[in-house]
Amino acid sequence: MCQYSVKKKVCIVVSSLSHGGAQRSSASLTFVFEKLGYDVFVATVLPGVAYDFTGKLFEIHAIKSAIHPSLNRINKLFKFRRFLNQEKFDLIIDNRARVRVLRELVVVKYLYPKTAIYMIRNFNFEKVFTPYKSFNRWLYKNRRLVSVSESAAKKAKFELKLRHVEGIPNAIPNLRDYPFLSNQLPELPEKYILCCGRIEDASKNLRLLLSAFKMSELQNDNISLVILGSGPDETMIKQYAEALGVDNSIIWLPFMSNPFTVMANALFVTLTSRYEGFPRVLIESLSVGTPVVSIDCESGPSEVVLNEKNGLLVKNNDPSVFGDAMKRLIFDQELYHQCQLNAKKSVEHLSIDNIALRWKTYLNFES
Repeated sequence: MCQYSVKKKVCIVVSSLSHGGAQRSSASLTFVFEKLGYDVFVATVLPGVAYDFTGKLFEIHAIKSAIHPSLNRINKLFKFRRFLNQEKFDLIIDNRARVRVLRELVVVKYLYPKTAIYMIRNFNFEKVFTPYKSFNRWLYKNRRLVSVSESAAKKAKFELKLRHVEGIPNAIPNLRDYPFLSNQLPELPEKYILCCGRIEDASKNLRLLLSAFKMSELQNDNISLVILGSGPDETMIKQYAEALGVDNSIIWLPFMSNPFTVMANALFVTLTSRYEGFPRVLIESLSVGTPVVSIDCESGPSEVVLNEKNGLLVKNNDPSVFGDAMKRLIFDQELYHQCQLNAKKSVEHLSIDNIALRWKTYLNFES
């Protein structure tokens, strides 16, 4: 286990620490910087803490104006700036979505020092930057950015002409910190495949998954589909499952901050997203020894899934092709055994120790 003698202070700014892959990744980043010897602070814009993290918490959302509610935003800005100035952070890492022009102009030019680092956590830049490429290019021209995938880093360099972009992937959790609570789980079928994440069809393409599940006919072999998560399209997706006639073979579980036992007992984990950043569900599944079947969306899956080594990477965004891949991984026992055998080893390079080394190398190079 690597430990470093650096004693600096980092502030990791996040939307929140609950209900989402980006939020879990932000929580994981606190352990990376603890490993590097930093005093870690986490500043949250919105309420909610579902994931374990380390460090001191500064709740921006809790700041209230004593004068008038309409002054809350200005009051929060000044008090957060005072907090940053008082603590004299060596490093600020911004994990938020930065989509509003005026707000980000104030944040980049007024609130943060020039040494701040801005994270890119999605290949769909509509979820990361403002809608105006020329503005984004100007705003971040001489700023440091870190992308969680190499594909998104290349896109930022090509589309926005940004030079200071580095790719550093998310770290897998230290599973010793997450007890496997099988005695506290809901009753699950003996054989199931798993979809884990936010129930939002525009990005997660869950209708493709349901259609593929129907076409695979795995339900005829008493294999269920467990969908774990919550989101705005839950009612619509359940209605779609009913219309397809597969609703009796689907188990719905609410969001869980510790899904690892459910993952570990699944036959495999699926991902059908239209776009991602660096999908945590894949690396977490592999870290507990469970193979994956994933659409080769941009970005992330191709940097994680070694086709026919730790899972299957499906390039065709077609439910029949995805259904065939699911059947293949179930019924080709030699393939399944190989993917299961390779799963944990395939993500060892994403351990907190190894990602801490990546950050250490990057920060030393940039300083």
